[in-house]
Order: sequence, then C-alpha cells, then structure tokens
Amino acid sequence: MKKKGAFFAVLFLALATMAANVWALPNETHKNESTPKSSVYKSIDNASPGAVITPQVVGNSFHYTAGGSTSVPNSFVVPTGYGHLKLYMVNHASSPVSVSLTHIDSGKVYFTESIAANAALDWRSPSEGYPKGMRGGNYVLQWRSSDVNVNGEVWGICGSRILLRSPRKSGAFHA
Repeated sequence: MKKKGAFFAVLFLALATMAANVWALPNETHKNESTPKSSVYKSIDNASPGAVITPQVVGNSFHYTAGGSTSVPNSFVVPTGYGHLKLYMVNHASSPVSVSLTHIDSGKVYFTESIAANAALDWRSPSEGYPKGMRGGNYVLQWRSSDVNVNGEVWGICGSRILLRSPRKSGAFHA
C-alpha cells in the first residue's frame, strides 16, 4: 500500500510541475525576434468574468529605444497568423511626440497618435478596430517631434490570440 501511495505522490508532483511550466509567464524581453516563440502565454477568448483561458503562442516580441533625431523609425515584423499586436510606447522627452504605425508592404497606416511629454500610450489592435488581428508583414513605428529630439521606448508583442495583460514599463514583458 505504501508503494502505491508513493507512486501517486510522484505522479502528482510530475503533473503539477508540467502544469506550472505550461502556464508560466516568461519574464524576459525579446529584442526584435521575428520567428514564432514556443512560449505559451495566457489569453482570453471572452472578456466576461469566468472566461476560458487558452494557450497563447507569441509570434515575436521586441523592445526598442527611439532617439537622437526629430524623426526616428522602429521597424518590426508581425508573423502571419500572429496579428494580435500590443504596443506600449513611452515618451521620455520634455515635449509631445507623434507616433504612427504603418504596414510597409501595403502602405496602410494603422494609427497616428500623440504622446504627451513624459507619458505613455498602451495601444492594442483588438480594441482599436482590429479584433480579428492585423496583417502579417513588415511594419514601421515612426516617431516625430517638431522641436526636440525624440526620446522614447516601445515594447511590442504579437500573439495568435487577443492578449490579456499589458506590457510593463520596467522592461519585463508580460502577456
């Protein structure tokens, strides 16, 4: 009987460890990686309370700084099938900046927004009119300032489903 109990204890620990590894959220920043990640993130299929949590596959994530000029581009790739994009942009400058997101392959401008001095913008494709995702391909996030050099940062992540949480300013990137 003791062997049977030990067997089930070991089996339980193995299953618990596997489950913890599947649902763990990586705590690292990936710089301009355009190949799909095998990491699994949490996403929500339905925004209502008690929604089902399903695996999230990340297409890529990135972190860039923007500075040194009054007009600075940051380029990245959205892999096909990973069009749920989330961007967190921070303006560290003492003046407002304008940022625009353009799909290079088609010329489509997804947004042009102003970020106040020392402020941030959290942009998510599903809540901005793209609930089914954005096109795969090459993108450029263009930073512009009329009177000072741009001084900003952007964190971005592309997912196979609508992403649950916002990236954090600390540099650690969470889905």
